Amino acid sequence: MKKISFILLVISTLAINNVLAQKLSTSPFSRYGVGEMFFQGDVKQMSMGNTAIADFNSYHLSAVNPANVSALKANSVLFEVGLFHKLSAFDNGTSLQINNTSNFSHILGGFRVARFWHTGFGLLPYSGVGYKVQVSDSLAIDNSISLITNNYEGTGGINRLFWTNSLTLFNHLYLGAKINYNFGNLSRQSTTVISDSVYMSIAVIADRNFFHKFSYDFGFTFADTIFNKDEQQVFRYSIGGIFANQYSMSSIEQKFGIRSVSVYNRSFSDSIFYDTVGTSTIMMPQTFGGGLSMTYKNSLTFNFDYIISKWANSSILGETNFADSRFIGTGLEYCIAPLSTRYYKTIRYRLGAYQYDSYMIFNNQQLKTQAITFGFGFPVKAIQLNLGFVIGRTGSIDLGLQENFYQFNLGVSLYDIWFVKRKFM
Repeated sequence: MKKISFILLVISTLAINNVLAQKLSTSPFSRYGVGEMFFQGDVKQMSMGNTAIADFNSYHLSAVNPANVSALKANSVLFEVGLFHKLSAFDNGTSLQINNTSNFSHILGGFRVARFWHTGFGLLPYSGVGYKVQVSDSLAIDNSISLITNNYEGTGGINRLFWTNSLTLFNHLYLGAKINYNFGNLSRQSTTVISDSVYMSIAVIADRNFFHKFSYDFGFTFADTIFNKDEQQVFRYSIGGIFANQYSMSSIEQKFGIRSVSVYNRSFSDSIFYDTVGTSTIMMPQTFGGGLSMTYKNSLTFNFDYIISKWANSSILGETNFADSRFIGTGLEYCIAPLSTRYYKTIRYRLGAYQYDSYMIFNNQQLKTQAITFGFGFPVKAIQLNLGFVIGRTGSIDLGLQENFYQFNLGVSLYDIWFVKRKFM
């Protein structure tokens, strides 16, 4: 067990370095707002259609509903790290571009402090920006044809470090609150190149925004179990809700500009400006949602989530053209016999689907994502190995750009019993 804990510690250290390095998106859609949004749960929940609000489970955690950490059993400690690889094919109707990205997706942990009090922690990417777009045109100047090329590039995103606490009330009601430390940067650069047979002009304008801000999320879960006359569990259900208020992040904005000209192989360049020009504001949305989870005989589980974020009232670094986002997801998990001595009967099979109406407006229409998910859970002593797969589509050819994506998720969970006094030395 000590070797396993050490390995997970090393993986977590690498995960933190990679998350902070932040190469999480390669989508041209991430050019808008704070970029591509990421699910805040673990691989099991990703495989069940990104459903986590009412997932009151002793062996899984998420940053979605802070009340669900109360599901952890006495003296138990749960720790999980995860990573993903995403392949995206972007099609505008005339050309196809393939992008790949890999990174860590989450670090989650939790344990029980007292009979009525549970706590958890984690680090996750909240959003990611990573795009390169090139637009070319030609212009006739003084009987010669000049080629104009505009290159747009962006990197960065928002990371979220959180601490969550949950209290148990009346045996079945759980109330949770989560403190988030949001931090990161957004960098955007545009390069314009004008060239002909003897002349070339290059102008580069870049801006970078650094920000950090505390925010707060709240949630509740009502969970109960129905037993038969022999005190065997027949049916378990849970109902959950989440709420996050609107908040703003002030950022320090730096701008940089440079221009260079080349005529008959002679070059001249000068810096137009480089300065910290002040502060900008990122207004994050109010979010609320609800979920339902039902389990029959500890074998078959059904999850359902619905979430709304009020992005239409938000502004991000001067941008205001956003729409309220909506998420609806559902998922199933099946295990033949969780306590069986035959290994194949303890494997968990997962299936789900979701639709996400994004906050982004692309070509005057709201951007939508549809996806199906599936995965497996393999128990290995105190560890569970979770594999998940996502096949989805964002946008459409009619809209001007379609992304077909295929994502692989890997999660390693460590479940152990701590805080037990030894009776014998």
